[in-house]
Amino acid sequence: MRISQNLEILKFLTILLIAHRSYQSNSTDVEYYDEATTLLDDIATASQNGTDLEQSVTEAPQIKNNGTYLVLAPSVIRPQWPYSVSVQILKSQEKKPKSVRVQIRNDQNETVAEKIEPNVHVKTTKIVTIDPIRVDKLPTANKYKLHVRGETADSKVIFEDEKELKLEGKHISTFIQTDKAIYKPSALVQYRVIVIKPDLVPYKGKVSVQILDPKGNMISQSEGNVLDRGVYSNSLQLASEPPLGDWKIVAQTDNGDKLQKAFTVEKYVLPKFEINVKAPTSITIDKDLTIFVSGKYTYGKGVTGKATISIDRLQPSHSYHYSRSRYSGAKTPIKKEYYAEKTVDLSESGETSVTFSKDELKNVDSFYNYYYSKSVEITAKIAESLTGIEREAKTKVTIYKETLKLAFVKEAPTFKPGFEYTAHLSLTQTDNTPIGKETPRKVQIKTEYSNRGTKILQSDGKGEEMKIVELDEQGLISFNVQPPLNCTTFTIRARYDKTGKDDFDKTVSTLYASLQVQADQSPSNTFMKVIPEQKSPYRVGESIWFVVNATRNIPDFSYQVMSGWQILKTGVFEMDSAIPPHRFQFEITKQMAPKSHLIVYHILPTTNEIVADYIELQIESDYNNKVSLSISKNETQPGENVTFMVNCDSNSLVSLLAIDQSVLLLKSGNDITNDLVKSEIEAYSKISTPHHYGGYDANGIIKKSGLIAMTDAYLYQTPRPAPTRYRHRPTGSARGGGRRGGSRGGTTAGRVLYSAPKPVPAATFAQAPEPEPVLRQTFPETWIFLNGTSTDGKAAFEETVPDTITSWVASAFAIHDDSGLGLAPATSNLRVFRPFFIHLNLPYSVKRGEKFAVQVLVFSYMNKEQNVVVSLKYDKDTGFDILNKDGSIVKRDASNNQITRNVVVPADTSRTVYFPIVPTQIGTVKLTVTAKGSQAGDAVEIPLKVEVSEISTFLPIKNFHNVQSEGYRTDRNEPVLIELYDKSPASKELTKIVNMEFPSDIVEGSKKASVQVIGDIMGPVLSSIGSLLQMPTGCGEQNMLLLVPNIVVLKYLKATNRFFKYIFLRIFD
Repeated sequence: MRISQNLEILKFLTILLIAHRSYQSNSTDVEYYDEATTLLDDIATASQNGTDLEQSVTEAPQIKNNGTYLVLAPSVIRPQWPYSVSVQILKSQEKKPKSVRVQIRNDQNETVAEKIEPNVHVKTTKIVTIDPIRVDKLPTANKYKLHVRGETADSKVIFEDEKELKLEGKHISTFIQTDKAIYKPSALVQYRVIVIKPDLVPYKGKVSVQILDPKGNMISQSEGNVLDRGVYSNSLQLASEPPLGDWKIVAQTDNGDKLQKAFTVEKYVLPKFEINVKAPTSITIDKDLTIFVSGKYTYGKGVTGKATISIDRLQPSHSYHYSRSRYSGAKTPIKKEYYAEKTVDLSESGETSVTFSKDELKNVDSFYNYYYSKSVEITAKIAESLTGIEREAKTKVTIYKETLKLAFVKEAPTFKPGFEYTAHLSLTQTDNTPIGKETPRKVQIKTEYSNRGTKILQSDGKGEEMKIVELDEQGLISFNVQPPLNCTTFTIRARYDKTGKDDFDKTVSTLYASLQVQADQSPSNTFMKVIPEQKSPYRVGESIWFVVNATRNIPDFSYQVMSGWQILKTGVFEMDSAIPPHRFQFEITKQMAPKSHLIVYHILPTTNEIVADYIELQIESDYNNKVSLSISKNETQPGENVTFMVNCDSNSLVSLLAIDQSVLLLKSGNDITNDLVKSEIEAYSKISTPHHYGGYDANGIIKKSGLIAMTDAYLYQTPRPAPTRYRHRPTGSARGGGRRGGSRGGTTAGRVLYSAPKPVPAATFAQAPEPEPVLRQTFPETWIFLNGTSTDGKAAFEETVPDTITSWVASAFAIHDDSGLGLAPATSNLRVFRPFFIHLNLPYSVKRGEKFAVQVLVFSYMNKEQNVVVSLKYDKDTGFDILNKDGSIVKRDASNNQITRNVVVPADTSRTVYFPIVPTQIGTVKLTVTAKGSQAGDAVEIPLKVEVSEISTFLPIKNFHNVQSEGYRTDRNEPVLIELYDKSPASKELTKIVNMEFPSDIVEGSKKASVQVIGDIMGPVLSSIGSLLQMPTGCGEQNMLLLVPNIVVLKYLKATNRFFKYIFLRIFD
């Protein structure tokens, strides 16, 4: 029957069929709309072509598969990397060796690189490697393709093929290390740029470095710096008033590789203690929640104070509470709901624990407003009793409504027809702990097989298999599934009755889990499977055995190993017996780390169909340059000498960093770590493939392994389904999760009101011991940032310990020309401590004339109580006056050389004394405090930053309750035009004298000047003028207000040749 004569009837019948299926399945017309459209299009096409419907639908095109060659190659090329291609001539009438020409061509069909392999034999694999291609030969603007041609000895072409390649420009790795992640104004920013190749060997070239402030202004530029064993080191001195915020270090190598790293400039006070909060990641509704909190000073001792632990509810994991608007799709946020709060005292070791009972958790909020689980945020705050300073830490706990969890674990993403699939089922507590001995263990398992959506009936006429299994003592079971050969999808459903009555159909008491797996595809239903005999991860130098199985006899098979987009190993195995399974092995090499891709394939002799399988190999590898860091002492006192010893390969460049742990508490991320290097190297082997639905065919397996195939054999590719059109459906719920957060904590340092200590009779104080305490005055945040060279496999750094009572965190790396980069496995800590010391709790800065109290903390970890005399040095040069209790000021000319306070400090505790002062000098004022006790003493000299007090529109008046404003800020700009063209060739410098005019009533010490150099006379105003263009929005009046500025901006852009394409499109598109 010709379709052209009956097209209208067929259309009508098709619509009826689709409507009938929609009605039977209780679905909407949306789900079958695309099916109807596609089928009608097929009918119409067949009608136009004058073909039969049956022929147009059922007949597949005839493909000629000679099976003479197979070329496998990486789908990605990189500059400066060798490119390897695996060539296999499957059959040929010519007995002599063949030659193969491999070329990389651009989109103009120009040959970028090529390699000719003259000796390729039939039925063997040959790796043809093109030498590394220069960066300038592979511009990113071009497209590239792989062209391969096989020829006989008399230049007769056997095959010729080509395929597109993807260019990945990344071929070296750049790291930037700074001594810290956060800096104060006037600090020294020290940094290193490390450039290595993927094999960790140093890159030999040059690097240029720019440092940009938060506004994008270039503050420093250093070009063409030669790398010393892959490393370039430099520093930047920050100004006294730099722009605050995130700065950037931008490093670019001479071949174009670019990396930027941010660091922060802020006004801050270093935290002196760390807070940790520990809680289980999840609990069930029938359990109490216990939270452990600890506060430790950076020198290891416990904090004295109170801990406040609060619980706030986060967005539930599965909740009808979190919804979208029915019409707009906008999310409706869930507000935090206050749960509970408890405040407890810390122990002497700075630790405590708090338990919230299950009844307390239940009573705070109902459990009916979430389905499966909810997340709560635990916030622990510690307030130090001495200073009132608070720090906090957070963690998240998931509370499950169910006490048990039933789940499947996938063995593989797909199954291969003809092979058994092993399914793994587990029953655990929802916090992943094992089930109890009395827990029922019977589970109902139902397995359903289908062929493209149609159920495959069992021998008994049912559409599923059902059995009852019993879990082991750990709540685990593994069982095999043998799908029929015509099965395309199987689904396993497991049900568990919590009551133990095995009533699996009861919804209230039943747990449910399901697993759906789809089949790989092959037109002949022939499949291969490769399984390693040893478990991963593997080690370099280890020989790994693999088992290759197949659904039919195979006399031979081939394999290839690729890592980092390079084919490293290939081979063909011919078996004495064609009956599988077969075994083979190869040795893991250094080049295969950290990840390799193994593909095994066979070509069927009758149809020339390619049958393949693929697995990933995780490989552990150590650095060739093995680095270790040790410190001569684990604990020491200020002023002593210690030696840092770095072991590595001889003649390595060794870099050592040691910073105060307090800096890391404020912000981290400045250092190079093993995880950072590992993830960077693994990125070279990462294969990005589009999201895949369903099973894999041979073509998909090859693509998944990161290869492209050129062949005239039968490389099966599953026909792609027609695109689906969807109608928008408002969703009724969505998943959500809470965000974890932290805080640097606030500080009241230096802002406490004066509170006089309790009077102590002078007779109770003993004379301070002799000799005088050594003055501590060196308190760097970065102690060591040094480079050296190892001799005889060692590099020693002997340094004097600074005066800070803290722990120093040290890290090291070394890099050698041949063995490459190596990092110390972990950081090393040096504790600097003494049993008696004082600490000044000061703010970042104070205002001149501000009345505030210098808070001196006296720490005594000695075993006896002692009487301590604390004194503040005070004379005419100290830069501050003394404040009496009644608020009157004592001028420094009318005072003694020091002010003293007496305090009794019990054993293993601390006390506080105060010295009220009024700064009178702009700049840095040195505070010298001495504490002398009956058993020990200490003295420190700490700088205090004093600024001009000015009226500011950005600060509320209440901030100046204890200081009188000296004036207000005024700014004046003096433009200077510098002509860069050189009238005198001999001159290399240009000098301009600018007269700085200040008002006659200027506040003493408030003069400041800054210089900004811009290469555009309109730069400060119009550097980003394109962003001033405003798109139409709102009502007519609002758009009229924007009309004139847009015209002015447009005229300026045209006049200055800045009317770029993207601006044109923004205006007129």
